[in-house]
Amino acid sequence: MKFCIEIGHRPLESGTPRSLVAMVKTAEGAGVDSVWVAEDPFHWDAYAILGSLALETSRVRLGPGVTSPYVRPPHLQAMSAATLDRLSQGRAFLGLGRSLPQWYSRLLGMKVGDPVSVMEETLGLLRRWWREPLETAGAGSPGPPGLRREVGGTQPRLPIYLAAVGPRMVRLAARLADGVVIAWPSVEFLERTIKTMKAERAAAGLGWGDFAVVVQTGLKVTGEPGPALEGFKDRMAFIYAMPGMGRALVSSRYDGPRAVAGVRAAMRSRETLAAGGSPQEFLRRGDLTAARRAIPTGLVEEVAVAGDASAVRRRLFLYQSLGVTHVFVPAPLDEEPDEYAEVLSQINPEP
Repeated sequence: MKFCIEIGHRPLESGTPRSLVAMVKTAEGAGVDSVWVAEDPFHWDAYAILGSLALETSRVRLGPGVTSPYVRPPHLQAMSAATLDRLSQGRAFLGLGRSLPQWYSRLLGMKVGDPVSVMEETLGLLRRWWREPLETAGAGSPGPPGLRREVGGTQPRLPIYLAAVGPRMVRLAARLADGVVIAWPSVEFLERTIKTMKAERAAAGLGWGDFAVVVQTGLKVTGEPGPALEGFKDRMAFIYAMPGMGRALVSSRYDGPRAVAGVRAAMRSRETLAAGGSPQEFLRRGDLTAARRAIPTGLVEEVAVAGDASAVRRRLFLYQSLGVTHVFVPAPLDEEPDEYAEVLSQINPEP
C-alpha cells in the first residue's frame, strides 16, 4: 500500500514556504509516494505550489488533488500538467474532480452543463494532447487548430485520477482514468464500489492490476481514539454537507441517509448553495455543534481510522484486501523526520 499526503489549508495559511518544503521533504524521506495539493478555486493556485516543490524533491510524485475542469479548461490543464511533469522530471500526476458546479455557475457565471459529460470530454482531450505532444492540434483538441506544440510532458502517459462517489462518475473513472479518489467512504461503500469498478473495467476489456484506488479519510495513530473520532466529525460535517458526498456513507448498522440529512440541515446546505456559497461560507453559516450530533460515533469508526499502530495497520490491511492501493496519511506538521518515518513503518500493512 502506498501513502499520500495532502497540502491543504493549514500549511498554506499558517506555514511559510520553507516550512512547507521541509514538510514535503520529510514525507519524501519517510517513503510517502505522492503529494497532493488541494486547489481552492477561490484562494490559491495548486500548480504554483507544485512547481516549487518539484525543484526541492527528487522522488515523490506531485499533483493537484484535486482540481476542476471548470476552473481549468482542458488546454490549461494540459499546459500546467506538462510543465509540472518537466519540472519534476516525470513525477507529475493529475487529480480531477467535478467540485461543486454551483460555485462556477453562480459565482463566476459559467455554463457548467452535465458534470459527468464535461469530465468525459476533458479526459478525452487530455489523453489526445498528451499522446501526441508534437502533432498539429486539430478540431476538438485542447488548443487552436493549426497550432504546433513543440513541448509536451516527460512521461509517455500522464496518470489521471478522478474523484468520484456517484455511480456515473465511478463508472467513468473505471473506464477512462488511471485511478479513482474516494473521499471519506465507509468500508461497505468501498467494497460495493470496487466491485462495480472491477466489473466496469472487465466489460471494457481493461485489466485491474494497474488501476489505483485512493482513499482519503481521517487517520490518526493514537492510544486514545475517542477524542480523535469526535474530532473527525467536523471534517465529516463539511464533506457530507456537499451535494452527493453522502453517497459514500453506506452502513448496515447505522442510518447513513438520516445522518447526512441531519448534517445538511445543521450546515444549512440548501440555503448556502442557493446563494452560490463558497466552501468557507458553509463553515460560517453552518452549526458544527448540531452537525456533530447528527453523526453517531460508531458511524465515524466505519469511515475514519483511529487507534494505536496495530489497530490502524489492521484497518489498512482490510482496505488493501478490498483493492485499495493508496491511502492518505497525516502530513508531518510537527514530527521529527525519524519519528514520522517510524510511525509510517508501523502502520504499513506490508512493511
